[in-house]
Amino acid sequence: MRLIYRNKSKSLFRRIILVYIIAGGLYTLSQNSNFAQKLLTDYQSKNIMKDQITTTKKKVEDDTAIYNSIKLDETLPVYSGFIQVTSGSSFKMITPVDEPWRKRIMRRVRLYGVESCEPRQFAVYNGIKWPCGSVATAWLVTKTLNQNVVCQTAKVVNQIHYAQCLVSGVDIARLGLSEGMMILSLDQKDFPSPSQYKQTEYSAKIAGVGIWSSEFDRPEAWRRQYGNYNPLDPQ
Repeated sequence: MRLIYRNKSKSLFRRIILVYIIAGGLYTLSQNSNFAQKLLTDYQSKNIMKDQITTTKKKVEDDTAIYNSIKLDETLPVYSGFIQVTSGSSFKMITPVDEPWRKRIMRRVRLYGVESCEPRQFAVYNGIKWPCGSVATAWLVTKTLNQNVVCQTAKVVNQIHYAQCLVSGVDIARLGLSEGMMILSLDQKDFPSPSQYKQTEYSAKIAGVGIWSSEFDRPEAWRRQYGNYNPLDPQ
């Protein structure tokens, strides 16, 4: 009788030990799995961040090179100065001069080859209206405020300089296209956009960034319907 009891006790003890071993193994496996998953997630995050940094650096280098990519009128000078933004793609540039009788030169400038929502214009995202014109205007302010903007005119129409402009070597128009704050001009006959601009807009459109996330009227069509009045630049 004692022998049977001892055998049963040993068998029960072995089962308990076996259960503990299995439970311990499962717990260890679970912990290692979580740890491995964490390592994988961290590795992927670091790689994504590294790719983003590399892409940004390349984009800045490309933007710097674009400065010489448009065939501009060589008789027109390069000029620079601080600007007063009047829309998402236009501004007034104030350039100091040395002549004592003339304190400064003021130019009305529009970025060459691109458009943006008009200051009073709205877009629609999932049924909700948002002021795409105000957003684009604010975007341009953040990129140029207290910065020396360098421009070269492609053509002058009605005393407006259509120009390629840079800040710290970065093409403002292409940057605006990449972030969905600007779109290509509809008039590609008189204002043909550089091929780099077209590719940049296409990438932003596919990604659905900025204005491409929403429904909107082209600025040219919006002006025909609502007029050219700009509260930031009343004339």
